[in-house]
Amino acid sequence: MYKPLVSVIVPVFNVEKYLHRCLTSIVNQTYRNIEILVVNDGSTDNSLNIIYQFKELDDRISVIEKENGGQASARNIALDISKGEYILMVDSDDYIINNLIEDCIKIANEQACDLIVFDYFNINNQGNKEYVNKGVGLSTSGSIPWNKFYKKHLWKYERFPTGYWYEDLGTIPIIVANAQKIIKINKAYYFYETFRNNSQTNSLDVEKVFDIIAMLERVYKKLSQDKKLQENFEEIENLYIEHLIYITILTRYTCIADKNIRKKLLNDIKLVMESRFPNWRNSKYVKNKTVANRIKRYAINWYLNDHRFIGNLLWYYPKKLKTKIMGF
Repeated sequence: MYKPLVSVIVPVFNVEKYLHRCLTSIVNQTYRNIEILVVNDGSTDNSLNIIYQFKELDDRISVIEKENGGQASARNIALDISKGEYILMVDSDDYIINNLIEDCIKIANEQACDLIVFDYFNINNQGNKEYVNKGVGLSTSGSIPWNKFYKKHLWKYERFPTGYWYEDLGTIPIIVANAQKIIKINKAYYFYETFRNNSQTNSLDVEKVFDIIAMLERVYKKLSQDKKLQENFEEIENLYIEHLIYITILTRYTCIADKNIRKKLLNDIKLVMESRFPNWRNSKYVKNKTVANRIKRYAINWYLNDHRFIGNLLWYYPKKLKTKIMGF
């Protein structure tokens, strides 16, 4: 089997509790021809010491130290210096199955693909696992960078935008749209921790919520320049609906206390959706007839008309109760 070099990129910031587990899962990969680029993004805890302890035991690890500038800048530095033919990204509070890279290389060699998408597990604070099945489209594969195995050429002209939250959303759909051949592995190789309170997923910075719009617009404009817009129009519409209507309204807007900010957010969302996709309400994505989706649609309609209390009765309070019971 052809054994090309794989660059594994790990941005690190104050994750001493999880870092040993993460790095262990990488150095124990059954596929050995890897370089591990660990970027310490100005950690103030014991993370840097842990990294150097691993480096003493495994010379495949390269340590890059930088002032804190955010996950985007950390990943970008690693992309700039990476030497591998393939790229894998792992967040430092997560971990991977030990044959992930071996399986991806085998498929890449056999199928001559430039992108592989695989499934993952969400892990809650009780240790329960939820299997997450993804697709291969720019909306269905997820805007996350870590459930994908990339041929490096996909990153030749693309980097994560710095100074924003949700930078993955503004980048990964572009990478997926530019892939010539995508293969899906229907197996979960990645374990994603959902419960860290200070993680971006679980943090709500009210002003940063507006970055979701900026990142979606970045995707729209970039794909317009690359003449990929019409080719992927339905997928891009679904991406906007998923992140602005379902995620932003149902999980972000519902938690914003300031009425003026809520109103501005709703107005901005409505303006963007009407400008880009005026018929979004009639899309197949929205018209999904499952009971759960119907309840979401009803709640969203109330929220969009600024009737937050009724929307909360339909969606927010039942969802909060379910999360408390199930952990997801």
